[in-house]
Amino acid sequence: MCILCTTDHSTLTKLKMYILCTNDKSTLINLTKLNCFSCLLLKEIPPILINLTQLDCSYCCLLKEIPPTLNNLTQLDCSSCHLLEEIPSTLTNLTRLICYRCPLLKKIPSTLSKLKVLICSYCYQLKEIPSTLTNLQTLNCYMCQSLKDIPSTLTNLQYLNCFHCPLLKQFPTLTNLTRLDCSECKQLKEIPSTLTNLIELNCSNCPQLYYIGIKNEPTYYNFSNTRFANYNWITHQDRFKYKIANRRINKFMYKLYIRKQKQRILALNLWYYGLKDVRDIILENLIK
Repeated sequence: MCILCTTDHSTLTKLKMYILCTNDKSTLINLTKLNCFSCLLLKEIPPILINLTQLDCSYCCLLKEIPPTLNNLTQLDCSSCHLLEEIPSTLTNLTRLICYRCPLLKKIPSTLSKLKVLICSYCYQLKEIPSTLTNLQTLNCYMCQSLKDIPSTLTNLQYLNCFHCPLLKQFPTLTNLTRLDCSECKQLKEIPSTLTNLIELNCSNCPQLYYIGIKNEPTYYNFSNTRFANYNWITHQDRFKYKIANRRINKFMYKLYIRKQKQRILALNLWYYGLKDVRDIILENLIK
């Protein structure tokens, strides 16, 4: 099926089609928006479309590359392009890039410094996020199983979803971050106190997580199946390093068992964590 049915397309600014098929693609040179979503037989985007600012080529399963000549693009959706191996470094005007489920994609170009939104989930070979993306506000990189860290230069980042990034161990100082989902990060060990503006936090199923340093109560939080729920003993008060973020007491009850012997804490069992400071509760029980 071809929607291009006129003899002159030079005045087109928007086009939504299923299959890009016209004998003379140069007539589309003034096209600014192109949607070829799920064009399963599409193998090529014409390089002549140099005025494109928005391109949706998602689910074009045979598409192998994005033409580097499209340097006026500001928005690109190439998700589920399973043969796509790279994003051209010439697309320096991009502000929004959606490239999830591109299993052959290995890197994001460091030249995309204007990016504000990056969705690169399920890019299994992606190893790093460029430190030059300093304008980035939204980063969705869940299921990026080769990703090792988040750059400390992403100071404008407000939303971060790194669900099931098994190699991720820590977060840098991201003071503007308001929403964080780091659930299923199996090697994550701490949530730093520098994340002062968090209003949503999901760190469930992080078995190595032992330190949550944030002081302000998030509006939404989920700490299930962390070491807080399973940590049952502490040998000495001076070694107590486990902190829990301030938050309201909810419908779950908590039980605290402390056995005193020569001012040493021998047992600690937290069934739920609706309390402000564990150390204060411990000291109260030691004094009694």
